[in-house]
Amino acid sequence: MSLARTRERRGFAYIWAMVTIAVLAAIIAAAAPYLYSTGDATRMATTATELRAIGVAVNTFEQTEARKFPGKISYLDIAITTTSANSCWATNAFSGADVTTWSNNAPYITTYLPTGGIWTPIGLIRDSIPSRSTNHSDSIWLELPGVSAEDARLLDITIDGTADSTKDTVRFHVPVNDTTTIRFRVTPRELNRC
Repeated sequence: MSLARTRERRGFAYIWAMVTIAVLAAIIAAAAPYLYSTGDATRMATTATELRAIGVAVNTFEQTEARKFPGKISYLDIAITTTSANSCWATNAFSGADVTTWSNNAPYITTYLPTGGIWTPIGLIRDSIPSRSTNHSDSIWLELPGVSAEDARLLDITIDGTADSTKDTVRFHVPVNDTTTIRFRVTPRELNRC
């Protein structure tokens, strides 16, 4: 008799364990999309904050440094010299007075910006600011190459409120192999100076 009871209890324990595992699996399956979307929202918000902070710093640099935009984002916290390039990639673009002004007013951002670029949750912001056209009539942009198409779309929605890759602050081209380069407009308008 006791052998039969032991078998019944083992059978009951096995069924109880399987039901518990099934319930936990159902709870995890139901919560997974929420947890995933929360993670995406956090990654996009962090990246947007970093891009906006660099954008503000670039504009502050331009207003302080003789109306010239930096050629690299690392110039926001690493001292410029008279041989540093501006956003038109003209060398020797900064005078000795500009270098002194930088020393008196910098750094323009509290985040360390290494010369290789800065990593965000979705990719690397290039250190170099893309060269502007010869007539200097275009905006200043930051670039994040190699970003997944889905991350580009989510960042566009986070910053611009829409997934239109050709308008507003965030722009990107049709992805190739599911990756694209995001361009983030730093200047709110087109400017006719470097």
